[in-house]
Amino acid sequence: MPSPPPGKFARIAQVWHSFGFKFGLLLVIFLTLPVLLFVPFRNADQERSQILIGSVRDQGRLIAEGVRPLILRGDAIKNPAALSESLARFAGRGINVRILFRPAAEKTGSFFLVSAAPTVNNEYLETERTELTRLGVFERLDESCQLDNQAATRYTNPNGEDEVLTSITPINVPTGCWVVLTAHRKENFPIFALNEPFWKSPPLAAALVIYALMAVVIASLFGGIWGSLRLFRALAREIRTGVDAPGTFEDRNAIPELQSVASEFDHMVHALRSSSGRIRQAAEENAHALKAPLAVISQSIEPLRKAMPPDEPRAARALDLIGRSVDRLDALVSAARRMDETNAELVDPPRNRIDLSRLTSRMSASYRLSLAERNIQIAEQIESGLAVLGGQELLETVIENLLDNASGFAPVGSEIEVSLQRLPGRAARLAIEDRGPGVKDHDLERIFQRYVSIRQNGPAQAPGSANAPKQTASHFGIGLWIVRRNVEAMGGTIVARNRDGGGLAMVVVLPTN
Repeated sequence: MPSPPPGKFARIAQVWHSFGFKFGLLLVIFLTLPVLLFVPFRNADQERSQILIGSVRDQGRLIAEGVRPLILRGDAIKNPAALSESLARFAGRGINVRILFRPAAEKTGSFFLVSAAPTVNNEYLETERTELTRLGVFERLDESCQLDNQAATRYTNPNGEDEVLTSITPINVPTGCWVVLTAHRKENFPIFALNEPFWKSPPLAAALVIYALMAVVIASLFGGIWGSLRLFRALAREIRTGVDAPGTFEDRNAIPELQSVASEFDHMVHALRSSSGRIRQAAEENAHALKAPLAVISQSIEPLRKAMPPDEPRAARALDLIGRSVDRLDALVSAARRMDETNAELVDPPRNRIDLSRLTSRMSASYRLSLAERNIQIAEQIESGLAVLGGQELLETVIENLLDNASGFAPVGSEIEVSLQRLPGRAARLAIEDRGPGVKDHDLERIFQRYVSIRQNGPAQAPGSANAPKQTASHFGIGLWIVRRNVEAMGGTIVARNRDGGGLAMVVVLPTN
């Protein structure tokens, strides 16, 4: 059996721990469980109904056997009071008994109600007889006065109460046909005994109500947790961007159980912002501490250069080497400060509304004069009214570095194209393209790495390597690295591609406001 691909169990575990997966699984269980339980419960209720119907029929037959001697001896006609007294012993507890008689001369026709227990008046008996006749009870006893197949019959008695006719026991004698009817109250029977749908039974209705209530409670629980997570996400976005509704998690949280979590989030946000401030402060202090002695060294070189005899070429070369090293150290200090400030901005990036169209036009215009001295033109295609959320310095650094990179490689007499346009889906596309030598395809991604500089004078090397070529003070391979960090901090992307016909295109996509 082949081994599973790497990461398969990790993906399964991730799906299993998914909040949406568990909610969907619970929903399937809630929908499937009633379907699976309905048939067994219905069958059980049917069996219970049959047992109950058989029991009450047997009870009716026992009552009929109890009065049979009176009927056979003729006492039911001679002494109706004795018949009523005998019935009274069986009636009660929701059981009603009726004695009907049809003379032998009447092969078909009406039955006469002779006695009832509990005792009722004649009007009641007549109304009940009419209702039983309407239901066809007596039609089944005509001719032979026999009844082989009995079914529970639901009817409404003269008092407006629902009853179930459970037993019809005929007793044939020479003088006619006697019938003992027994009826029970409706509430003593399961729903199937009354030939009604099982889902109408009171126990099932109560179970469905409880089940629905439980489903609502669980759904509201999942919905509350889901809503709380979305609220925390919205709060995190607002606190991170500092727009619309600035505040703290603890102030804005409405879920008591998440109060401690909100407090921890506030501590984390405070720690990140404090770290960002300390990084900026340290960058400024370090740059100031290093630039001061470098400035002193740079100023001290000039008097030495003037006082040096003209016949000391070795001393002149040494002073020149010191001067270039000081310039390089000064550029390194500035680059280190920019990297520290970039890292600080990544911890707590600003989210202000910036008019990217106006900023791009202004910055490209500032390069136009200096590039004209090298006979390099800037062609603009800038769509107006495009705004993004970010920091002014972040965006200025992006555009400045991309224009510096393009102007550094653009040949004399060429053109740098600057375009800004709106994309579908609330995004802006900024492209700065030159007609320089371009970059080898396998280096298009490497140029965004820190300390990687690909110049015309050699391949990309990390500073300090044995084969690294000498670089000027302004080329340390961090410009495009800073550009990518700034763009990603604002939720955007940047890619480099070679142009048809030669040159490099830097394409930045940023979400618009």
